[in-house]
Amino acid sequence: MNSMSLEEDMALAKDLLTGEGAQFVLVKSGRVLARSRGAGVRPLVEALDRLGEAAQGATLADRIVGRAVAVLSCQSGLSAVYGECFSEAARQTLETAGVRASWKMLVPAIFNRDRTDLCPLERLTLAIPDVSEAAAALRAHLRATSSARQGG
Repeated sequence: MNSMSLEEDMALAKDLLTGEGAQFVLVKSGRVLARSRGAGVRPLVEALDRLGEAAQGATLADRIVGRAVAVLSCQSGLSAVYGECFSEAARQTLETAGVRASWKMLVPAIFNRDRTDLCPLERLTLAIPDVSEAAAALRAHLRATSSARQGG
């Protein structure tokens, strides 16, 4: 078992996030558990679901951390989350759960791609205070939108 510290894991995750142009990087004990260049929350959900309990204690570096990413991080038992862009709701959610939160830029909220309204996943999870319920609603929403795209 590698005994890298949380700070070392965070440094590695941040380096890989910026150096490789990844969307997110998950690191635990000096090992990369998952990384993706795919946009949106879905690749992170898939990685966390695949890892299961192995994700507990891991560190996440992500381009955009809204409340959706925060509830997933809390539910998965992550130790620390870094975001290049971090919403106030994500910060509050993580701090309440005792997950270390750090960011390059803290913003009031995460907006949709054309910046006309809140990100749909931010809106969905903000409406549900309980982290586990919010994560379940998020996963249900992603399943519904996935099957709708695949024609049912």
